[in-house]
Amino acid sequence: MLPPKHLAIIPARRNSVGFPFKNRKFFEKKYSFLKKINFFDDIIVSTNDEFLIKICIKKKISYLKRKEKFSGPKISIKTVILNLIKELKLSKDDFIWLFYIPLIFNSKSDILKTKKIINSKKISSICGFIETKKNPFNTWLIKNDKAKQLIKNDIYRRQD
Repeated sequence: MLPPKHLAIIPARRNSVGFPFKNRKFFEKKYSFLKKINFFDDIIVSTNDEFLIKICIKKKISYLKRKEKFSGPKISIKTVILNLIKELKLSKDDFIWLFYIPLIFNSKSDILKTKKIINSKKISSICGFIETKKNPFNTWLIKNDKAKQLIKNDIYRRQD
């Protein structure tokens, strides 16, 4: 049996609603950050953007050309990842690391600490959080190793 792979996934659809072409503008910064982390077996871009596909081809970056039905603003990231797993025939033992392009609070030391947690414990999922100084409706409280909304609400973001 092969050891599990650690795959860095960059979701980067073409048409951002709030900030047009943000994924094109910040792609290089996210990719450069991920290249500095030496334990990833591969970095894979999931996109329907021909501009980013050309960059992937030129730089020899792995990519999955996302079907349009998985590229709309109302498609959840869970749906995108489940499709990626199916299309790339990933093993159930592989680790998928999800990195949104515009989130700038990535820290190499945090990623390495997370890898140590994964190696030392049998876990199926882990999520990183940062302290927020913004909207309390998107704030979560960690209590007894469980995450729950700080202020109960039914606000849904497609990224969730």
